[in-house]
Order: sequence, then C-alpha cells, then structure tokens
Amino acid sequence: MLGMDHEQKRIDSRDHVKFNPQNLKDPEDKEQFLVKKGAYTGAPYDYQSTTHYAKTLFSADPTDETKPVLEPINCEPFCPKELG
Repeated sequence: MLGMDHEQKRIDSRDHVKFNPQNLKDPEDKEQFLVKKGAYTGAPYDYQSTTHYAKTLFSADPTDETKPVLEPINCEPFCPKELG
C-alpha cells in the first residue's frame, strides 16, 4: 500500500512477531526491522500483508526455517505458516 510502512514496523508489531536479529545475514539490516513511531495501526495486525517481510527474508540462510528473522507470536491456534 502506497504511503504505509512495512507491517513489522508498527508500534504494536512486537506483540505479533518476534524479531531475531541474531539470524540476520548482515547486522546492518537490523534497521529494516526497527519499530517506527507513528506507523499506521488503524487496522488489525496483518501477518500476511503485502507490506510484511517473510520470516527468512534477510536471513543468513533463507532456506533454514528453524532460524527465522521474524516469527509470528500470540496468534495461536491460527498462526500463519508464512508471513507476507
């Protein structure tokens, strides 16, 4: 969506996804996952939004699902298998 931040940058995102910076390929990519004050929160958190990064995007090994950069949390029993 034009003019909206990535879903995982929402101020409430850490209530919905766990960020695992230790799994990043490049530590400088951490900036991509920082929460942004003022990011849009006028709708429910959308794990499958087109503006949401996939679990292993920016990962040291994108094929290793056991070491995701982002993990869905607090969504049981309906946690999505994929993000974005």
